[in-house]
Amino acid sequence: MEANLPNLQKIYQSYKTPTKQFPEIEDLISMCTRDSVLNLTEKDIAFCFGYCHMTVVNEDRLWKSY
Repeated sequence: MEANLPNLQKIYQSYKTPTKQFPEIEDLISMCTRDSVLNLTEKDIAFCFGYCHMTVVNEDRLWKSY
């Protein structure tokens, strides 16, 4: 991944706007199908998108309370 980091950053920055700091699912689908040669399906992209989010908000606070 580090070998491709400059190119990944360029693609990522093209989806970032002043009002949107993080890409949405539609942006990622476009990024992984149109702007790259990953050959992922929309189902695969949605699966990865869902798993990349934290499931527990502020998990560090949860463990400090015990």
